Amino acid sequence: MSFVGSAQVAQVERSKTSRNERRRAQNQQALVERAAGDGLTQKAMEALRTSDGWQRWLQVRTHLGGLDLRNQLLIAHQRPSAQRVAGSRGWFALGYEVRSDETPVRVWAHVPASKAALGEWEKAGSASEEKPDGELRLVPVFDQSQVRPLPEAPEPVEEEQASQSSEASKLISLLGQLIKFASEIGSPVNFEPIASAVRGYHEPGTGEIVIDASPDFPPAARASRLIYELANVLIDEDPRRKGLTLCNGEREVVARSVVWCISSSVGRRYDETITVPAWWETDNDVVAVRYAAMVDRVADRLEAALLSGLDGDP
Repeated sequence: MSFVGSAQVAQVERSKTSRNERRRAQNQQALVERAAGDGLTQKAMEALRTSDGWQRWLQVRTHLGGLDLRNQLLIAHQRPSAQRVAGSRGWFALGYEVRSDETPVRVWAHVPASKAALGEWEKAGSASEEKPDGELRLVPVFDQSQVRPLPEAPEPVEEEQASQSSEASKLISLLGQLIKFASEIGSPVNFEPIASAVRGYHEPGTGEIVIDASPDFPPAARASRLIYELANVLIDEDPRRKGLTLCNGEREVVARSVVWCISSSVGRRYDETITVPAWWETDNDVVAVRYAAMVDRVADRLEAALLSGLDGDP
């Protein structure tokens, strides 16, 4: 009897991880290529060049931030009020059916290879490197507002609207986790009165973040300002920002958009409208998508840090 050693097991796991990473990279590249030739995706991307389009995308990201950025943009372009989406089969498995008069939202998804293609592959000898991997297609999905319960299924659960005071309490309770995260990335936080209109700042030389502790600046506002300063730190550290000049106006759009995303993700309404630079509207290269991608990445990092604290991780 032969036994597989731990080193062999580790090597197999590393090989699987490497294959999965290559497949994800291939899928992402295929998505970029397919999206480049798709008119609907292009229109969704171009919508970001206006303040209204940017705001619609932020609204969608609040509920659907786990999706690929291009799918966020597609949903924002087609149904900006969407909060939860699934295909008709997915909704059926959850006990709902799509109403007959509803128009689907089109998003990119990986569709597995057909049985016929797999059958041909098996007949040809089943070489692992030639196994059909399916393809990316625009597929129909529906928002929760477009479905109804199946007979005897439970009624849809309406999202609870938190009061302003409880929203503020949630954000205040996350101050500790924000401070911990800031320390981990080399930006210790200090709270002290600031005798100016500026409510917070970051010292690049020392990495220190200072937040105004004046009595007229409440804890919830301090938390929002800390998110803003952390966003600026993460913007500077973003390894994928190459080629983005980030003038003051664009940096402000990115940082304030991150505050919008994080505040919304913890249940606090953020009523401020983000206004994008006027020149974006005539930008044929649609550079706004790259700024949106930066917002998505920075917000992802902060959300992960906050979630780890809520889950009780050390």
